[in-house]
Amino acid sequence: FLLRAEGRFFFFFFFFFFFSAMSTTMAMDVVADADAGLKGLLESPKLSDNYNDYLDLAAELKGAQVNLLAVDFDCTLISTHTGGQWSYSCEELAAYVRDFFKLMIPAAIETGLHVAVVTFTPQTHLVHGVLKAAFGADVAAKIPVRGDDKSWEYRGDGVCCGKQGHMASAAEELMVMHDIHIERGTTLLVDDDISNVRLALEHGVRAILFKPDSPEDIARDIRFVCVNYKSMSSS
Repeated sequence: FLLRAEGRFFFFFFFFFFFSAMSTTMAMDVVADADAGLKGLLESPKLSDNYNDYLDLAAELKGAQVNLLAVDFDCTLISTHTGGQWSYSCEELAAYVRDFFKLMIPAAIETGLHVAVVTFTPQTHLVHGVLKAAFGADVAAKIPVRGDDKSWEYRGDGVCCGKQGHMASAAEELMVMHDIHIERGTTLLVDDDISNVRLALEHGVRAILFKPDSPEDIARDIRFVCVNYKSMSSS
Protein backbone atom coordinates (compact mmCIF):
# COMPACT_ATOMS: atom_id res chain seq x y z
CA PHE A 1 0.00 0.00 0.00
CA LEU A 2 2.85 2.39 0.88
CA LEU A 3 4.53 1.70 -2.45
CA ARG A 4 1.29 2.37 -4.29
CA ALA A 5 0.80 5.61 -2.34
CA GLU A 6 4.35 6.71 -3.10
CA GLY A 7 3.79 5.88 -6.74
CA ARG A 8 0.66 7.99 -6.85
CA PHE A 9 2.49 10.84 -5.16
CA PHE A 10 5.31 10.64 -7.69
CA PHE A 11 2.81 10.56 -10.57
CA PHE A 12 0.94 13.64 -9.39
CA PHE A 13 4.18 15.46 -8.64
CA PHE A 14 5.44 14.67 -12.14
CA PHE A 15 2.08 15.68 -13.67
CA PHE A 16 2.10 19.01 -11.81
CA PHE A 17 5.74 19.72 -12.66
CA PHE A 18 5.25 18.82 -16.34
CA PHE A 19 2.25 21.08 -16.87
CA SER A 20 3.79 23.92 -14.86
CA ALA A 21 6.81 23.76 -17.14
CA MET A 22 4.58 23.57 -20.21
CA SER A 23 2.61 26.64 -19.10
CA THR A 24 5.82 28.60 -18.58
CA THR A 25 7.12 27.54 -21.98
CA MET A 26 3.84 28.47 -23.67
CA ALA A 27 3.87 31.88 -22.00
CA MET A 28 7.42 32.47 -23.25
CA ASP A 29 6.42 31.32 -26.75
CA VAL A 30 3.47 33.72 -26.73
CA VAL A 31 5.73 36.67 -26.02
CA ALA A 32 8.42 35.50 -28.43
CA ASP A 33 5.86 35.02 -31.20
CA ALA A 34 4.23 38.41 -30.63
CA ASP A 35 4.64 41.24 -33.06
CA ALA A 36 6.76 44.14 -31.85
CA GLY A 37 3.68 46.25 -31.15
CA LEU A 38 2.27 43.58 -28.82
CA LYS A 39 5.38 42.74 -26.81
CA GLY A 40 5.08 45.74 -24.51
CA LEU A 41 1.48 44.79 -23.73
CA LEU A 42 2.40 41.18 -22.96
CA GLU A 43 5.72 41.54 -21.16
CA SER A 44 4.87 44.43 -18.85
CA PRO A 45 3.59 43.56 -15.36
CA LYS A 46 1.26 46.53 -15.74
CA LEU A 47 -1.38 47.07 -18.37
CA SER A 48 -0.39 49.28 -21.26
CA ASP A 49 -2.06 52.66 -21.64
CA ASN A 50 -1.10 52.88 -25.31
CA TYR A 51 -4.28 52.66 -27.39
CA ASN A 52 -2.35 51.33 -30.39
CA ASP A 53 -1.41 48.23 -28.37
CA TYR A 54 -5.09 47.46 -27.97
CA LEU A 55 -5.75 48.01 -31.65
CA ASP A 56 -3.01 45.46 -32.35
CA LEU A 57 -4.54 42.99 -29.90
CA ALA A 58 -7.98 43.45 -31.45
CA ALA A 59 -6.46 42.86 -34.88
CA GLU A 60 -4.98 39.62 -33.54
CA LEU A 61 -8.44 38.51 -32.46
CA LYS A 62 -9.88 39.40 -35.83
CA GLY A 63 -7.11 37.41 -37.49
CA ALA A 64 -8.08 34.46 -35.29
CA GLN A 65 -11.59 34.64 -36.79
CA VAL A 66 -13.25 36.15 -33.71
CA ASN A 67 -15.98 38.63 -34.61
CA LEU A 68 -17.92 38.82 -31.32
CA LEU A 69 -16.35 39.69 -27.98
CA ALA A 70 -18.86 38.86 -25.24
CA VAL A 71 -17.94 40.34 -21.86
CA ASP A 72 -19.44 39.60 -18.46
CA PHE A 73 -20.32 42.62 -16.33
CA ASP A 74 -19.90 42.08 -12.56
CA CYS A 75 -16.28 41.42 -11.53
CA THR A 76 -15.18 41.34 -15.18
CA LEU A 77 -16.01 44.54 -17.04
CA ILE A 78 -16.20 46.27 -13.67
CA SER A 79 -14.07 45.54 -10.63
CA THR A 80 -16.95 45.11 -8.18
CA HIS A 81 -20.08 42.99 -7.89
CA THR A 82 -23.39 44.81 -7.76
CA GLY A 83 -25.44 41.79 -6.77
CA GLY A 84 -28.14 43.19 -9.03
CA GLN A 85 -28.87 45.79 -6.35
CA TRP A 86 -26.83 48.87 -7.23
CA SER A 87 -28.63 51.90 -5.83
CA TYR A 88 -26.26 54.69 -6.84
CA SER A 89 -25.74 56.43 -10.18
CA CYS A 90 -24.43 54.95 -13.42
CA GLU A 91 -21.61 57.48 -13.34
CA GLU A 92 -20.48 56.26 -9.92
CA LEU A 93 -20.46 52.65 -11.10
CA ALA A 94 -18.63 53.61 -14.30
CA ALA A 95 -15.65 54.51 -12.12
CA TYR A 96 -15.23 50.75 -11.56
CA VAL A 97 -14.82 49.92 -15.26
CA ARG A 98 -11.46 48.18 -15.58
CA ASP A 99 -8.64 50.03 -17.34
CA PHE A 100 -8.14 47.15 -19.79
CA PHE A 101 -11.70 47.29 -21.08
CA LYS A 102 -11.71 51.10 -21.21
CA LEU A 103 -9.28 50.75 -24.11
CA MET A 104 -9.98 47.24 -25.41
CA ILE A 105 -13.68 47.71 -26.11
CA PRO A 106 -13.32 50.88 -28.25
CA ALA A 107 -10.30 49.31 -29.99
CA ALA A 108 -12.27 46.15 -30.76
CA ILE A 109 -15.16 48.12 -32.25
CA GLU A 110 -12.79 50.33 -34.25
CA THR A 111 -11.09 47.21 -35.61
CA GLY A 112 -14.39 45.78 -36.82
CA LEU A 113 -15.19 43.37 -34.00
CA HIS A 114 -18.57 43.40 -32.31
CA VAL A 115 -18.97 43.61 -28.55
CA ALA A 116 -21.80 42.51 -26.29
CA VAL A 117 -22.26 42.54 -22.52
CA VAL A 118 -23.73 39.30 -21.17
CA THR A 119 -24.71 39.30 -17.52
CA PHE A 120 -27.05 37.78 -14.97
CA THR A 121 -27.94 41.14 -13.45
CA PRO A 122 -31.52 42.31 -14.01
CA GLN A 123 -30.33 45.95 -13.90
CA THR A 124 -29.66 46.21 -17.63
CA HIS A 125 -30.65 49.89 -17.64
CA LEU A 126 -27.73 50.39 -15.27
CA VAL A 127 -25.37 48.50 -17.57
CA HIS A 128 -26.43 50.67 -20.51
CA GLY A 129 -25.83 53.77 -18.40
CA VAL A 130 -22.37 52.57 -17.35
CA LEU A 131 -21.41 51.90 -20.98
CA LYS A 132 -22.58 55.36 -21.99
CA ALA A 133 -20.70 57.01 -19.10
CA ALA A 134 -17.51 55.02 -19.70
CA PHE A 135 -17.35 54.93 -23.51
CA GLY A 136 -19.65 57.66 -24.78
CA ALA A 137 -23.04 57.40 -26.43
CA ASP A 138 -21.75 56.39 -29.88
CA VAL A 139 -19.78 53.36 -28.65
CA ALA A 140 -22.43 52.35 -26.11
CA ALA A 141 -25.11 52.30 -28.81
CA LYS A 142 -23.15 49.58 -30.64
CA ILE A 143 -23.04 47.21 -27.66
CA PRO A 144 -26.09 45.01 -27.06
CA VAL A 145 -26.70 44.07 -23.43
CA ARG A 146 -28.29 40.80 -22.38
CA GLY A 147 -29.17 40.40 -18.73
CA ASP A 148 -31.82 38.65 -16.66
CA ASP A 149 -34.38 41.43 -17.09
CA LYS A 150 -36.95 39.36 -19.04
CA SER A 151 -36.78 41.82 -21.95
CA TRP A 152 -35.58 39.17 -24.41
CA GLU A 153 -35.99 35.50 -25.17
CA TYR A 154 -33.76 33.25 -27.24
CA ARG A 155 -35.81 30.88 -29.38
CA GLY A 156 -33.08 29.39 -31.53
CA ASP A 157 -31.86 25.82 -31.67
CA GLY A 158 -28.87 26.37 -29.38
CA VAL A 159 -28.65 25.72 -25.66
CA CYS A 160 -29.50 28.43 -23.11
CA CYS A 161 -27.46 27.30 -20.11
CA GLY A 162 -24.83 29.60 -18.64
CA LYS A 163 -24.32 32.60 -20.90
CA GLN A 164 -25.14 30.63 -24.07
CA GLY A 165 -28.61 32.09 -24.56
CA HIS A 166 -27.37 35.58 -23.73
CA MET A 167 -24.64 35.39 -26.37
CA ALA A 168 -26.93 33.83 -28.98
CA SER A 169 -29.56 36.54 -28.52
CA ALA A 170 -26.97 39.32 -28.74
CA ALA A 171 -25.49 37.69 -31.85
CA GLU A 172 -28.92 37.57 -33.49
CA GLU A 173 -29.37 41.30 -32.91
CA LEU A 174 -25.95 42.11 -34.31
CA MET A 175 -26.45 39.89 -37.37
CA VAL A 176 -29.69 41.66 -38.23
CA MET A 177 -28.19 45.12 -37.65
CA HIS A 178 -24.98 44.56 -39.61
CA ASP A 179 -25.84 41.78 -42.09
CA ILE A 180 -23.01 39.60 -40.79
CA HIS A 181 -22.64 36.00 -39.66
CA ILE A 182 -21.71 35.20 -36.06
CA GLU A 183 -21.44 31.66 -34.78
CA ARG A 184 -20.22 29.94 -31.65
CA GLY A 185 -16.74 29.39 -33.05
CA THR A 186 -16.31 33.09 -33.86
CA THR A 187 -17.38 34.23 -30.40
CA LEU A 188 -15.05 34.83 -27.46
CA LEU A 189 -16.53 34.98 -23.96
CA VAL A 190 -14.62 36.69 -21.14
CA ASP A 191 -16.14 35.81 -17.77
CA ASP A 192 -14.95 35.44 -14.17
CA ASP A 193 -17.34 32.54 -13.51
CA ILE A 194 -15.66 29.23 -14.30
CA SER A 195 -19.00 27.46 -14.83
CA ASN A 196 -19.96 29.91 -17.59
CA VAL A 197 -16.55 29.46 -19.20
CA ARG A 198 -16.76 25.67 -18.97
CA LEU A 199 -20.24 25.59 -20.51
CA ALA A 200 -19.12 27.90 -23.31
CA LEU A 201 -16.15 25.68 -24.15
CA GLU A 202 -18.31 22.56 -24.03
CA HIS A 203 -20.62 24.09 -26.64
CA GLY A 204 -17.99 25.33 -29.06
CA VAL A 205 -17.57 28.93 -27.89
CA ARG A 206 -14.06 30.16 -27.27
CA ALA A 207 -13.80 31.43 -23.70
CA ILE A 208 -11.36 32.98 -21.23
CA LEU A 209 -11.62 32.81 -17.46
CA PHE A 210 -11.10 36.35 -16.24
CA LYS A 211 -9.12 36.42 -12.99
CA PRO A 212 -10.16 39.40 -10.82
CA ASP A 213 -7.11 38.91 -8.60
CA SER A 214 -4.74 39.28 -11.56
CA PRO A 215 -6.58 41.35 -14.21
CA GLU A 216 -3.30 42.14 -15.96
CA ASP A 217 -3.27 38.54 -17.25
CA ILE A 218 -6.15 39.17 -19.64
CA ALA A 219 -4.00 40.48 -22.51
CA ARG A 220 -1.83 37.37 -22.43
CA ASP A 221 -4.87 35.11 -22.13
CA ILE A 222 -6.37 36.69 -25.25
CA ARG A 223 -3.05 36.19 -27.00
CA PHE A 224 -3.19 32.48 -26.07
CA VAL A 225 -6.50 32.25 -27.91
CA CYS A 226 -4.92 33.78 -31.01
CA VAL A 227 -1.79 31.61 -30.88
CA ASN A 228 -3.89 28.48 -30.32
CA TYR A 229 -6.00 29.30 -33.37
CA LYS A 230 -2.88 29.78 -35.49
CA SER A 231 -1.37 26.50 -34.35
CA MET A 232 -4.60 24.56 -34.98
CA SER A 233 -5.23 26.11 -38.39
CA SER A 234 -1.68 25.42 -39.55
CA SER A 235 -1.65 21.79 -38.41
